[in-house]
Amino acid sequence: MRFDYTNRPSLGKGLYEHLVLCEESVKSDLFNLGGRSRSRFFCTLRFVEMARQRRWTNLHFKPINLVKPRYTRWLGVDYLGERWPPQWYPERASLGQSPEEWVAQLRDPDIGRSYDARIAILDLTSEAARIVPLLENLLDDEDEMVRREVDLLFSAYLKEGIDVGPTGEAAARRHEAFFQSTLGKPAAS
Repeated sequence: MRFDYTNRPSLGKGLYEHLVLCEESVKSDLFNLGGRSRSRFFCTLRFVEMARQRRWTNLHFKPINLVKPRYTRWLGVDYLGERWPPQWYPERASLGQSPEEWVAQLRDPDIGRSYDARIAILDLTSEAARIVPLLENLLDDEDEMVRREVDLLFSAYLKEGIDVGPTGEAAARRHEAFFQSTLGKPAAS
């Protein structure tokens, strides 16, 4: 790894550190090349610790085995925080409320809160038997956006292989037709 120090008064501090990855760095114990894609690479814990020690900013770290990252507002591993070792994984999006409370929050006019509810409901696939009837009750909601959210959730549950019943399947088809129409494509028959 090579470090360049450049005077850039426009950044406010006058001097900043610029990292340039060179071939020797990528072949070191700091990185692992990413599988099939030669354009991706993964850093080791040693690199995260180096970034922390040198107080490098504008880096984003998340665990490689974080499958289906269903989280909200998680910015990755807080490698510059006071706590070390940091929290390596995000908390489940559904923590803090019951399935009933999350479904009720879908109706919140605050788009951020209703989005959080959607992510939490997607995180609660293990509670689908409780959630599906609650979502069905919202299919006749006066708010079109709530109805669209419910259609989207049924579509996502169906794609996960969750039995959503005939009403949920119809909602999932509505979502797919709506989605296709946003792309300018006719809905499949």
